[in-house]
Amino acid sequence: VELWLSQAKVLDRRSEIPLNDWLQRHAQNVVKVPLRYAVNSNPLVSATKAEAEGTLQRLEQLLHIFYDLQRSPDGLCASTRRFLRTPVVGSLNQLRAELLLRYSAKHYWVRTAGRKIDAVFISARGESEALAEESPEVKEDAPLKDLEQPRGPVVVWCNPNAAYYETMAYESHWLDFYLNQGCSIFVFNYSGFGRSQGHPSPGRLSADGDAVVDFLRRRGFTQVAVHGRSIGGIAACRIANKNPDIVKVLVADRTFSTLAKAAKYTFGDWAAKGLSLSATWADNVSNYLSTKCYKVMLCDPKDATIPDLAALRTAVAQKVLEQVPSSERLTYEGVERMAEAWTFFEVLLSICDACDGGCACHPRFGESKRSARQPVVGEPVVE
Repeated sequence: VELWLSQAKVLDRRSEIPLNDWLQRHAQNVVKVPLRYAVNSNPLVSATKAEAEGTLQRLEQLLHIFYDLQRSPDGLCASTRRFLRTPVVGSLNQLRAELLLRYSAKHYWVRTAGRKIDAVFISARGESEALAEESPEVKEDAPLKDLEQPRGPVVVWCNPNAAYYETMAYESHWLDFYLNQGCSIFVFNYSGFGRSQGHPSPGRLSADGDAVVDFLRRRGFTQVAVHGRSIGGIAACRIANKNPDIVKVLVADRTFSTLAKAAKYTFGDWAAKGLSLSATWADNVSNYLSTKCYKVMLCDPKDATIPDLAALRTAVAQKVLEQVPSSERLTYEGVERMAEAWTFFEVLLSICDACDGGCACHPRFGESKRSARQPVVGEPVVE
C-alpha cells in the first residue's frame, strides 16, 4: 500500500498530481467523502490503475480500523449491539481465518462480469505454491511462460445449496481426502454468498464456475478435476462440458437431473410451475452425457434431499435405456406379460403337484415321485 501511494498519480485539470498531495488537499474540505468515491471522481494515471482496486480495498480496511480505534468508547448497550451484529466466534471471518491458517491457504478474488468471487486456493505443496495474483510484479493476465511450471492437479470444489466454503474449516473430510492424494483444492463462494458480489441464480452459478476455470487456466493449470455436490452439479457439469482441454475428471456428488424435477418431486407440481414462471432452469443431464472426461457419480440410497425420481443417476439411466434397441429393451408391458406368464405356470405346477396319478405327469412304475417344479435331465419319454 505504501509503495503504491508513493507512486500513484491523479489527472487533475490535465496535470499529473501525486496522489498523496491530492488526498491531503481533499482532506481539508469541509464535506468528507468516502475514499473510493473521491478517487473515482478523478481518473488515475494509467500506470497506477492495475493495482488500484486491491490497494483501495486495503486502504478502506485500514481506515475502518483507525476509526474504531479513535472513536470514543460507547456505552454497554452500544457495545453489546455491535458485538451481536458482528459475531466474533463462529462468523465466516473466523472460519475463513481458521481455514487459511490450518492449511497455509491463499485468498484470491476472481473477477467476472463486473463482480468479484471470493475464493481460496489450498495447495497440496503447502506454502511453496502460490498463484500469480499474490505477486505485485505479475499482472492477472500474465503470460503462462512467466509463471511457475508445471502446475500439479487441482480440484475445483462446487458447494451444495446454501453452503459457504468457510464451513469446510470444520467439515474438512473432502479437503483432507484430496490433499492426501496430492491434489490442490480451489474453493469459492457463488455470487451472492458470503463476500462474493452479485445475486445467486443457476446462470450465475455456471458463470462463476467458468470464471474460476479461466482463472486457473491463465495460471498454468492443465489438470483440473471438478467436484460438484447437490446444486453444485450445475456448475460442475457445465465446467466439465465446456472445458474439455483441462478438465480431466468430473465428480457428480448426489446432484439432480433438472431443477424442475427436483422441485416437482420434493414439493409438488406447483413448485415446478413457479420455477418456469420465474425462468429458473437448470439441466445437468445433457452436460453430464456430453462430457468426454472421466466421470464419477456418487449416490446415497438414503438421500433425503433429492428424490430418486429427480436424481441425476435416474435420468442418465433412462437416457442410456433409450439408446437400447426396442427388441432388447425390457419395457413395462414386457414385465406385465412376464408376470402373467409366471402366474400361469404357478397354477399349472400346483395342479401337477396335486395330481393323483390320473394324468401323464404321474411317475412311471418304479420311479420315485418328484415335484413338478424339480427339473430333470434325461432321455425324453416316448409314448
